[in-house]
Amino acid sequence: MLKEKENNNFVQTELNDLLKKIGDIDKSISSGEIEAAINRLRQAKRLAEKREQAERRRAQKEEQERREIEEQKKRQAHINEVTCMELPLDWDNVFDSDGRTQGVHTDSISDALVLCLSELGRVDIEYISAITGADYKTVIGALKGSIYQNPETWNECFYCGWETSD
Repeated sequence: MLKEKENNNFVQTELNDLLKKIGDIDKSISSGEIEAAINRLRQAKRLAEKREQAERRRAQKEEQERREIEEQKKRQAHINEVTCMELPLDWDNVFDSDGRTQGVHTDSISDALVLCLSELGRVDIEYISAITGADYKTVIGALKGSIYQNPETWNECFYCGWETSD
């Protein structure tokens, strides 16, 4: 960076000298001196263009990185939102009023999983919650290892898309 500043100062000094000479054009300046000055100006122009291009690339790279970080933050916020395992206060379990859960109760969440599989043929966290009285988080936590959430069927709902691990 220091060398670049020194080069810029040197070029600036040469430009100032050149402008003084141009100002004194009525004095005798040889065509060779003018050609040398033009060549220096061309060189200075090329250096300035390279510097400006590098600055544009740096600015574009910084902007791209900023966008990527912002997008990553948005994705992470969305993931946190859909996986927080929080239900709205006015949420009702559909199986609370379903005839298949009337008169069915078990204290064991793993037994409830067996009943769910035999009754519905699939893992349903809502059903298990309804027949055990446990909340969704407790059901999911108790069954971890026995069930997993299929990313293709969960539809961004923390209690949906669960399947048996076998």
